[in-house]
Amino acid sequence: MMKKRLLAILFFVLILSLTACKTTTGDTRSTASGGDSISEEEKPTDAGNVSDEGNKPNVVEETAEAKDFDASTVASKIDVKGEFYSSEFSNDLFLILTNNSGVDCDISLSVDLYDDSGKIVGTDSKSVVAFANGTSIAININNDDKFSKYEYTLTAKELSYYHCVDQNLSCEITTATEKAIISVKNNGEENAQFVEYYALFYKGNSICDYDWGFIDDDDSEIKVGATQKKEANCYSDFDSVKVYIHGRSATYYRM
Repeated sequence: MMKKRLLAILFFVLILSLTACKTTTGDTRSTASGGDSISEEEKPTDAGNVSDEGNKPNVVEETAEAKDFDASTVASKIDVKGEFYSSEFSNDLFLILTNNSGVDCDISLSVDLYDDSGKIVGTDSKSVVAFANGTSIAININNDDKFSKYEYTLTAKELSYYHCVDQNLSCEITTATEKAIISVKNNGEENAQFVEYYALFYKGNSICDYDWGFIDDDDSEIKVGATQKKEANCYSDFDSVKVYIHGRSATYYRM
């Protein structure tokens, strides 16, 4: 009788041990989007996800948005060039930024202004959303006191609410008496919002005047396939002009 009880207890312990061995734990890793997660057990064994249609592998290609965003690397690949302009009304610094990083991004910029003696005479900060890879934009810093030097700190961030449209905007410039006529066409597939322009007029290699404003319709947009025009005025003799445009599109406007 005692032997039967011992055998029954040993058999029960063996069953519990075997059951416990079936429980496993796996690391949980985030997907490329940073949203949902997938465990090691749930991963498909094929290199790509399997689609419902014909059980054919649907290979997902890595895009610029799916890559890890290295803010310091992106910032280091944004070229910044400064140009000065002074008149009896204002003292201006124009920073021409070119995005050579390979990715679209948002940026923040802090700028300190110094006079010839090295004394700081002004400071300002600017933010730019939806800075498209391969495009150039202009940022204006205005100061009451004259300055001759500047220092800046640039921070790059992943795109947040807005996304890029500048890569789909084409710009044509026609000069006339005391002005430039700017024509911007939207060649993309979504409406461009709040398209801003800076027109820098030059006499030789120096800025002699500038104009700023928005090129858009009554809805503050350039519609898909549409063209908007604007006159940029110059009250000084000039022999060339450079125009920089920048817009954006909100996610809920995506077509």
